[in-house]
Amino acid sequence: MRVFASGPNHWLEAGTYPLPGTSLLRLYLASETGANSSIGDGKLQLQTPSHGRSHDVYVYDPADPTPSLWYDGLGGYESNVASREDVLVYETMAFSEPVVVMGLVSAKLYASSSAKDTDWFAYWHVVDDQGQAVPLGRGTVRARFRNSPRFPEALTENEICQYNLDLWHMGIRIEQGWRIRLEVASACFPAFSRNLNTGGCSETGTEYVAANQRIYHTEAYPSQLILSIMDGEE
Repeated sequence: MRVFASGPNHWLEAGTYPLPGTSLLRLYLASETGANSSIGDGKLQLQTPSHGRSHDVYVYDPADPTPSLWYDGLGGYESNVASREDVLVYETMAFSEPVVVMGLVSAKLYASSSAKDTDWFAYWHVVDDQGQAVPLGRGTVRARFRNSPRFPEALTENEICQYNLDLWHMGIRIEQGWRIRLEVASACFPAFSRNLNTGGCSETGTEYVAANQRIYHTEAYPSQLILSIMDGEE
């Protein structure tokens, strides 16, 4: 088996996947005053939060859906993450030494909504030492299918549920001085159709409601970004 590592830009060979020597790095979401937009204080850290906010809050309004954070055609990436209150942004400190991400990346979110149904999107980026964000993976889950893709279940208002989002597989070296960023939203328009939050058909429906969304980050509800990393240099 051969896998490609970006950064050093070479192939790695192994007989199994995940590669031998791979372990999981869990980065826990946290904030002190709120993670809304890139000017908030959302953090990714190695420990579950022991102080600060228990959750972050935003309103997802289908009448003004959050634009895709990978496209520049709706105001540009930087302006969207800096100006939109319906995007939560969490970021690590600068890495003190290189880290090789090699394998599955995922997010585990503990969240609640005031709506009968809604969507959750998560994006992860690396931010280089010049502040340039490079998108690496995106995942989504429709809340009604949180337990089964075949048997939808409506949400109970403000009930906390666990959501697992696949952010794809990745092979990249995070350089010294770089950071990792996770963004959470409830739309990715126009790449994905809006969820109207009613529990009905979002593709043909005309009625919609705004939803109050909460992402929790406590010891009991430790929302996290999970990275497969290689122990030592590749």
